Amino acid sequence: MRVRKPSAVEGGGDLIFKTEVSHHTRTERDTHTGRTRTSTSTSTSTTHFGFMGIENVKEVETLIHNVLLEGSNDNEDDD
Repeated sequence: MRVRKPSAVEGGGDLIFKTEVSHHTRTERDTHTGRTRTSTSTSTSTTHFGFMGIENVKEVETLIHNVLLEGSNDNEDDD
């Protein structure tokens, strides 16, 4: 989990849990002139998963750490 603060709102930002980067390659053949010409283009896309555009991002990060992550083993014996 990491914090990214691109927000224009003071104290706001994104709380990112996972990032996926995909590389895409596209090849085209042009036979219009009677000759085969191969053109290859590559693009990259990045997708972030998490809470985006939230206020008080550091406060939310602290809450998640304190309540969900560190406290996750506290109630194992409570059934």
